[in-house]
Amino acid sequence: MQVLGYEPPHVMLLHANRLNAYVIEPLLALFTDGNHKFVSLATAQSDAAYRPATEEYITKEFGATAASMDTQYNKSTRHLTGSR
Repeated sequence: MQVLGYEPPHVMLLHANRLNAYVIEPLLALFTDGNHKFVSLATAQSDAAYRPATEEYITKEFGATAASMDTQYNKSTRHLTGSR
């Protein structure tokens, strides 16, 4: 919260198994009793906190070398992710 100035949405991944089936109701009760709000995965992922850092931001915060390394990494993984 100190970095962003707000609390971004969180994502909790639960696998389908007996243990999670057993604890899901008490677990959800902890969140609802704590006044937490449930949102869709799409809503959580659309938050700015989960967007990739821009080259300008990386340069400002970490220097041009880091930004160059990030750009090179993204170009080398483009064929794997189908992005950029």
